[in-house]
Amino acid sequence: MSQVFNVKYGHHIASSADFILHRVLAQNLQRGSSVHITLISLEREFAQWRAIAAKNNIQLSTFLQNGNMTYIDGLSISASSQASSGKSDMGPGYYIAPSIFQDVDKVTLHYLYTILETTLQSTRTKSHMLIFDSPSILEFLGVPSLEITRFIRAVLSLYRSNSTSSLVLFRGHITSPLTTTTTPFDTPVLRLLVSLAHAHVEVLSLRTGRSGAVSGEVCVHPGIGDLVNRQGGRRTAIQYKLTDSGVVFFQKGMSKGVL
Repeated sequence: MSQVFNVKYGHHIASSADFILHRVLAQNLQRGSSVHITLISLEREFAQWRAIAAKNNIQLSTFLQNGNMTYIDGLSISASSQASSGKSDMGPGYYIAPSIFQDVDKVTLHYLYTILETTLQSTRTKSHMLIFDSPSILEFLGVPSLEITRFIRAVLSLYRSNSTSSLVLFRGHITSPLTTTTTPFDTPVLRLLVSLAHAHVEVLSLRTGRSGAVSGEVCVHPGIGDLVNRQGGRRTAIQYKLTDSGVVFFQKGMSKGVL
């Protein structure tokens, strides 16, 4: 069975969903060798992922070496020439994403897909998790929306056909407020993620007032209808507090005027 989750953070710049991705990564790595995790990072360097994981006593380099994790460094994906790609000296699980401009006549994500396909085929006996941070970046790099949406559909099909149990986690960014009368899924990529995902995790920062005990609120919407209507997920929302070593979740205990 393959499940798709869309992690999205609000239109406030401070409402970053980074901590959700880091927590999911840490918890699944701690499950041991039964799960193979593939992380595509288009926004941040490996050093940042490694430093935050180390706070939870997790050494990402070890997981790359023992074959339980694949890291795809996407910072070079927009290189204007055929920059070196493939495996690096960071370990057998560390790949440098090939440039999307390798083909002279078109922008393509085929080479990135090939890395995912190779990884899945070599770890077919395991459950799989894919964390993609974040496909929206591809739009800013000039990749046509049609190419991105086709890539996302192809990746989901790949995971469904090559893994008995898989979890695919995307991250998106809503650029305007979400209300009961508006649906600001303002790009084809975000609209596709919303339509395909089994659930949506919405991260909202502290918007008014001051509190040293609360950083924001997390809501889980089980589907597109709940996401737009903002009903069930908001009623069961929990608050969170970011700390130096991670995040603490707790039930809502502050007035509605704060969050």
